[in-house]
Amino acid sequence: MRDHYDALDFDLFDRWRVRLRDVPLSIGWGAVALFLRHLPYDSETMREIEPRTQWSDETYLLAALHDLIGDLFAKEYEHLARPGTVPRFSTAEQVDESELDQLLSLFRKEGGANG
Repeated sequence: MRDHYDALDFDLFDRWRVRLRDVPLSIGWGAVALFLRHLPYDSETMREIEPRTQWSDETYLLAALHDLIGDLFAKEYEHLARPGTVPRFSTAEQVDESELDQLLSLFRKEGGANG
C-alpha cells in the first residue's frame, strides 16, 4: 500500500469521498480491503499496478488494426506503443554468453587477475 498510497487515496476520495488518513475512523480497514478487491480497471491504483489497464479492449483492437494497416501500406512502419510495454532500443540479436566471453577474452591482459 505504501507504493501506491497517493493513487489509492485518490480512488477512495473519488469514489467514496473518504481519505486514507481517515481510516479506521470513518471506514474500517475491511472496507478498504473490499474496495481494493473490486477496483475498476480505470482506477488510478490499477493504472499504477498494471499499466496495461490504461487502455480498454476496444483501444487495443483499434491499435492492432492501425498496426495491421500500417504494415500493409508503409515500408518502415513503427507499431503503436502499448501501455506497460518497455521500448526496444536495439534491434540487434541477443549474443550468446559463450560468444561474449570469447570476445571479452581478447581484451584481457595475459597473466593478469582476469586472465
